[in-house]
Amino acid sequence: MAEFDSIIGHEVALGLLGTLLANDSLAHALLFCGSEGVGKATVAKLLAMALNCERRHLLPDKWRKEGLFPEHLPCKKCRTCRSIAAGNHPDVTVLDAEGKPIKIDQVRQLIAALSMKAFGAGNKVAVIDSAQFLTHEAANALLKILEEPPRDTVIILTASKVHELLPTIVSRCQQIRFGGVEVTTLSGWLARKVPGLDDRQAKVLAAMADGRPAKALELADRGIALRDGCLAATGLDSGTGPGHAGLSLMLAWAAETAANAETLSDKLSIIETWLRDLVVATIEPGLVINSDRKEDLLRLAGQADVNYLLDCFDSLLKVRRQLEAHANRRLALEVLGFRLAGIHAG
Repeated sequence: MAEFDSIIGHEVALGLLGTLLANDSLAHALLFCGSEGVGKATVAKLLAMALNCERRHLLPDKWRKEGLFPEHLPCKKCRTCRSIAAGNHPDVTVLDAEGKPIKIDQVRQLIAALSMKAFGAGNKVAVIDSAQFLTHEAANALLKILEEPPRDTVIILTASKVHELLPTIVSRCQQIRFGGVEVTTLSGWLARKVPGLDDRQAKVLAAMADGRPAKALELADRGIALRDGCLAATGLDSGTGPGHAGLSLMLAWAAETAANAETLSDKLSIIETWLRDLVVATIEPGLVINSDRKEDLLRLAGQADVNYLLDCFDSLLKVRRQLEAHANRRLALEVLGFRLAGIHAG
């Protein structure tokens, strides 16, 4: 059950779900929107447990009025909760894209499972994680059951890119938005979660994770080394910092980063946070995120022009948009390298 005990933040979303549960007014189709790794799928599975928890109908009226979720529901102890957490309850089906297209046959199997009589006294629940990976045919097949859902059935879709879903699917779902967890909250949780991680390192990792608990945990064992390696490779943490970085150094970094796409987003976040700290360091040093590198930041901050740094921020945002549109990675990163080196290309 450790997965469900690690939910942090999302007070607004959880409060809304709790109220809907308490009033028995939960929609038959829900769409959880938010960044990848922010906790949408975990909350979806928690909600599936709450809808089937054997303790749900034994709770006092106080809970039903105040919607205390997930503090008191699900119990996580009854046989049904344990079965759902283990992924083997017949009334709960989880379809995870795992980065691959969700095909029509998978959706048809899901619909067949939902059409069967419920095993228990709760609800039939389907969770489609990363629903933006639905193929067009699969999305149309899903649309039919969203329009005419079986009784006592709840379908939960999660998506990090809602614009990639069919508008007709979005319009038939109640949207629940999940924002990123605040850096201070996430860093405190991470420091408690990971043995040997000090508060300063936890703050850096939380910022790199951009409010995503799953990402913060993923970075816990390599994030600091990744940051230091990225800064050294670009020269942003040395005398060849912003405005003075050698172009050859930047182009070499662009080539290496383009060839290792799995760390690309992390490295862009590292650079973005470092540039942000260079702006903040001269104004309020106590607010820098990379506090374990404060001496380097203070030394370099006086060399950097604020307007130049803001221009670099714009370039980073532009590159992110280009990469989301599947632009040539190496070319986009090389243009960014020119900008970081102080040479305005394009």
